[in-house]
Amino acid sequence: MPVQDFFAVPIYYSLPDEDDDMLSLMDEVDVALAQYPGKLTNPWDDSIFASFSYDQPNDFLKDTPLLKEYIGKHIQKYMTEIGCRYQHFLLKESWMNLSVQYAYQNYHNHIADISGCFYVKTSGRDGNIKFKSDSTGLKNSRLLSGIKERGDVEHAPEPGKIVLFPSFLEHAVLQNMTP
Repeated sequence: MPVQDFFAVPIYYSLPDEDDDMLSLMDEVDVALAQYPGKLTNPWDDSIFASFSYDQPNDFLKDTPLLKEYIGKHIQKYMTEIGCRYQHFLLKESWMNLSVQYAYQNYHNHIADISGCFYVKTSGRDGNIKFKSDSTGLKNSRLLSGIKERGDVEHAPEPGKIVLFPSFLEHAVLQNMTP
């Protein structure tokens, strides 16, 4: 019997295709972002600025229906591709992060089922999202010590790219090197 990877963690990503009206979507996001000057804070122990708040609802998507529809379309694809038996979902929280030069975000996870990010404007050097390998057992097992760990996985930011993943998966944003 062949060896199978039973504990794979599905990470989904997609770039816009020809049918996506990214110009209208990006314009909509720009208008929504303009509502936040001076309102972004650093709610975590790192250097990312965000519209996130512990005291108020986090619903950035309420002002961006095109983005909400785009994200919903990709969540549906993700759920189908991983064989999820549920095909309905609720977008409970959404917020915006802003990464300035030398900004980064420490490893963390979320309390939800699916988490993700959508890149609006990026130079491609402003901080890859990095997923921590969930294979701690390989490091502690003499039986499995000869198996090569797959290691961490990174995705570079690209305008219009969406990345979706299980919320329990630890992830970080590497340092923004864009001046």
